Amino acid sequence: MTDDRIYLLNDAGHVEAPPRIVRCNDDSTALRLARKFVESHPVEIWDLARHVGTIKPTVSFRPQQNESADAARRMHVEASMLRSTA
Repeated sequence: MTDDRIYLLNDAGHVEAPPRIVRCNDDSTALRLARKFVESHPVEIWDLARHVGTIKPTVSFRPQQNESADAARRMHVEASMLRSTA
């Protein structure tokens, strides 16, 4: 039985918080438990100095670049409409 560490990574791929420590019988159990911590950021699983694996989120929660541009255009149009009615 090993004490594996699950690290939450930020967008730059750096460790964001102290690890979650999980006690596991094998690597597959550690990977299965780590999946529960994956939301919008990847996690890495380590057994001391041995990298067990990395799990990346399957869905991106960040807005697409076009969505941001569309939102900015809508705000510009709405502001123009407000100025023209004032």
